[in-house]
Amino acid sequence: MVFEEYEFGAYYRCPASQLIAWNDIGQLFESGASPQHNAAECVLVVDSGYSFTTIMPVINGKPFQASIRRIDVGGKVLTNYLKEMFSIRQLNMMDETYIVNEVKESCCYISNDPKSDLEICKRTKRNDIVKEYVLPDYKTIQKGFLRDKPEGNPFGKDAEQTLVVGNERFMAPELLFHPGDVGYRQAGLPEVIMRSINSVPEEYRPLLLANIVLVGGNAFLRGLKERLEAELVSLAPENCVVRIGRPEDPIKYAWQGGVALGNNKTALEQHRITRADYMEHGSTWLAKKMSGQSALATQAGGHSGGTTSSSNKRRRSSPG
Repeated sequence: MVFEEYEFGAYYRCPASQLIAWNDIGQLFESGASPQHNAAECVLVVDSGYSFTTIMPVINGKPFQASIRRIDVGGKVLTNYLKEMFSIRQLNMMDETYIVNEVKESCCYISNDPKSDLEICKRTKRNDIVKEYVLPDYKTIQKGFLRDKPEGNPFGKDAEQTLVVGNERFMAPELLFHPGDVGYRQAGLPEVIMRSINSVPEEYRPLLLANIVLVGGNAFLRGLKERLEAELVSLAPENCVVRIGRPEDPIKYAWQGGVALGNNKTALEQHRITRADYMEHGSTWLAKKMSGQSALATQAGGHSGGTTSSSNKRRRSSPG
């Protein structure tokens, strides 16, 4: 369409996560790292957004298609789970998606030890976990806010309407690590990341483990980076270094990578598709080119060719 109907002269399309490789990845891990002018050699992008969480290995600026994984848990699932918990335990919040989403963003966090925090909420009357969220009335309070839970239970004439948030603060985000708690037949985030890494050629695996970039709205959850790093260390080989970087603005990081690519005229010339290329090769070639399948075939072919050959030899030598 862009070439035939809109008559673009040149065009480049890719998944947003692929653009992250064009950022200065080294700065996420080392403040004094030398500037990066081309796409990072190996980056594992963990993009946890509103609808789902995607794990994408990007090798030499191209997504390794066969290793992309997805978990059907994102910010929407966490918000809906919070709505159900609040509605059962306190107030009916099933129609208040926006407000509950505000509650999630202001008070939820990833616990390093959920069982211990559950015991604290259960047995300790005064603790640092249980808070009170003051709901907006859109007259005197335009935006809800979090505060320490006051002693007693005052209900005066002008008392605010509040939600008590205790274990909901960390049990809702825990779905990223245990999707089965709400019926998803999927593994948690650390396990899926390792499955993705283990499906790429072996020489790339240590590089991917050492260059994990956490982006998306859920990356703002306090404690996610630390919990994920701790669990990956326990799953990864002992001789591998696990590093996770979270940019200052995880939501705009892909866009910033696109800006970096756009400013790199040489790289953009190499990656773009011209109208003449499209007219010569057609739409099927364009789709493969944009998805990185040709690069994937080159990478995979170098690693699987010997195995295929030996397998064919065994078939030919087998009796009957």
